[in-house]
Amino acid sequence: MEGQPIRVLLVEDNPGDARLIREALRETTTTEFALDVVDTLAAGLERISAGVDVVLLDLSLPDASGIATFSRAHAAAPQIPIVVLTGNEDDALAVSAVNAGAQDFLSKRKVDTQLLTRSIRYAIERQRVLDRMRQMATIDDLTGLANRRGFLLLCQHEMDLAIRRRRRLPLLFLDLDRFKEVNDTFGHSGGDELLQQVGVRLRRCIRQSDMLARIGGE
Repeated sequence: MEGQPIRVLLVEDNPGDARLIREALRETTTTEFALDVVDTLAAGLERISAGVDVVLLDLSLPDASGIATFSRAHAAAPQIPIVVLTGNEDDALAVSAVNAGAQDFLSKRKVDTQLLTRSIRYAIERQRVLDRMRQMATIDDLTGLANRRGFLLLCQHEMDLAIRRRRRLPLLFLDLDRFKEVNDTFGHSGGDELLQQVGVRLRRCIRQSDMLARIGGE
C-alpha cells in the first residue's frame, strides 16, 4: 500500500453524510484516499469483491439494518477492515458491531478529518496484525510451510472431500535421519538452514494443489 492511495469504500445512503465523509477525506494533507460511494449493502458487497482497503459502513441502509448489516459485510470479506458509521443514538449498536469484529466505530455527527483519517489507518493496521496472528497460528515460521495445526486443519478438509468423493487420500511422511548430528556439528543455525532447504526442494517436487507441512522438529 506504500505510495498508493488507500481505497475506501463508503456504504452510506444519506447524501449529506456521504458528502461530509468525502470532504473530510479531501481535506487531509498526509494521506491520499480513493473514495468510492454506494448507497446499498448489495452494491457494497459487489464492490468489496473488486478489492478495497477499508470499508466505512452505515448500519442503516435501504436493504439492511442493525447488526445484520455488519454481519453480512464481514462474512463477505472477513479480511477487509470495517469501520462502522453511526448516529449518536446508535452507540450501543456500534459497540456490538465492534464486539462482532468491526475495527472501529465513528459517530457521523463528530467526524472530522483527523478523526476519520486516524480511524481508517488504525483499522487497516489492526487488521494487518490480526491477519499476521492468524497466519502465525498455522504457518511454521522457520520454513514457511504449514505447521502441525495448519496441517491438521487442511488434512481434515481434504479427508472430508475424499470421503464425499469416495476417493483415497495419499499421505507421505518424511523424517530426516541423523538430524541431531547436523545440529551438533554446525549448530542450530546450520540445522535451521538445512530444514529451510529441505522445504524449498520438496516444494519443487509437488504440485500446486498438494499440501506440504512441517509437523515436528525434524
